[in-house]
Amino acid sequence: MKKFTSSDVWILHTIAYASAHKPASLQDIITVGDFLEHAIFNYGELQNGLHNLFQAGYISQVDKCYVLTEFGKNKLIHIKKRTVMSERDEISKKLGVSSRTPPQSSPEYDPLLNPVFFTISEFKIAYKKYMKNLGETQKIETKISRQ
Repeated sequence: MKKFTSSDVWILHTIAYASAHKPASLQDIITVGDFLEHAIFNYGELQNGLHNLFQAGYISQVDKCYVLTEFGKNKLIHIKKRTVMSERDEISKKLGVSSRTPPQSSPEYDPLLNPVFFTISEFKIAYKKYMKNLGETQKIETKISRQ
């Protein structure tokens, strides 16, 4: 049985939300991941997590986007939607990860051993787009709060 990490839990939780209505792009994953954990995935952490979840059959890739497989959906179908923390705890149990461990730093991703889901360049572009959108949202919120 695959040994998952708390980062894998975070990524699976993120993809479950981000792909609810359409396959999740890299930018969608960065955005939703930050919303759920108030943190940003690093390149190796996301590559490793996607690889682990893909190998275990939880997710699949569709045109550079990500979705839960039927297996992944079936594993998560009984999770009660209450709070982000309680959902994460339930996903942790499903993957056999202690829910109280912080995300572990991931080893460098080795493209010779594992498939590359996206390049470092694609990751940087998605991150920059996320930050640009975040900045625009903050400007709007500041403008509204001053009214």
